[in-house]
Amino acid sequence: MPHDVYITILLCSTKITIDHHPMKQLLPLEVNPSTGEPFLRIPYPGKNLIITPPRLYDVDAVLVALNDSRIYTWMTGPPLPYQPEHGLAWLTEQMEEADKILRHLEDPLTAEGPVKLALGCPVRIIRQVNEDGTDTFLGYLGIYRSERKEILDDKKRATIVAENALKRVGDPSILWDIADCRLGHSGTT
Repeated sequence: MPHDVYITILLCSTKITIDHHPMKQLLPLEVNPSTGEPFLRIPYPGKNLIITPPRLYDVDAVLVALNDSRIYTWMTGPPLPYQPEHGLAWLTEQMEEADKILRHLEDPLTAEGPVKLALGCPVRIIRQVNEDGTDTFLGYLGIYRSERKEILDDKKRATIVAENALKRVGDPSILWDIADCRLGHSGTT
């Protein structure tokens, strides 16, 4: 099974069933005991992959990726050449969004209440954990409500996107887009 498909199936089929776990609002995320950073472990055979929140020092890897013609050819929107200020602005925006979601999930007033549904995913950077415990940035994984870019009629697309945006969190009929941007690197990706 291709790597992309395996991760997509894993993320889309995860269900939370534990009601009395001390960190149930963050499940299925784990928390790194030394950094306090949440992460999602991807049980992909032969690899030690995790998905974490973005970090500002990811900027160099983001610059390499978004200035690589194998990647930017398939993207719309990012400026070319992609400069450090673009990367820092994007990472800052991604970090703020991830932090907002985590604050929502970690709210002490509801920590003991029912499992919450979040408006997004706080982890989005794919990393490989190295033998020495450090990790290597592999790419970005975005899961967001669909923008239906394949629909060429602007009015029709706007109507469908607006209807999708009005659906309540947890509605199984929500249309999702899954975007990824992976770096090639010497290793096991």
